[in-house]
Amino acid sequence: MKKGFTLVELLAVIVILAIILAIAVPGISNMIDNSKRSSFESSAKLVLKGLELKMLEDDGFNPLDINETNINNLLNIDASNYEKIIVKEVNKELYVTIIGKNKWEGLTVSGNKESTRTYETQINYVRGVNAPVLAPGMKPIKWNGTTWVETTENDSEWY
Repeated sequence: MKKGFTLVELLAVIVILAIILAIAVPGISNMIDNSKRSSFESSAKLVLKGLELKMLEDDGFNPLDINETNINNLLNIDASNYEKIIVKEVNKELYVTIIGKNKWEGLTVSGNKESTRTYETQINYVRGVNAPVLAPGMKPIKWNGTTWVETTENDSEWY
């Protein structure tokens, strides 16, 4: 008598494992996404707490001046995962909006120290685009503040 598994038994085990994976993978993926969002929200709250601390230390500090280029120098917070940081004050309460990059690519977080919300970034910044080209017969125009005026194709403000 031979010992071992038959081909049918091995296929049954493979099918069962495939079913388990099909059920588990979306759940694991959701857990990873939720952890990523939660981490980004915690980072935004850290920025807000850093702003409050800096305001207590320095009376002349204006929190609205914080952005992605100076946050490391002013608050000692690494900005390598922040594409854009916007700080606003509403009714004497600070709100922050951070557009993520690198590990938080495609996410934006907004809120105050009590409540933040993370959502997928819907607007992408236009980078490295080609300047428009006029088709034959088209005339470049630009807005001068009151009306549209004709200009030349060499004028960098026409588009």
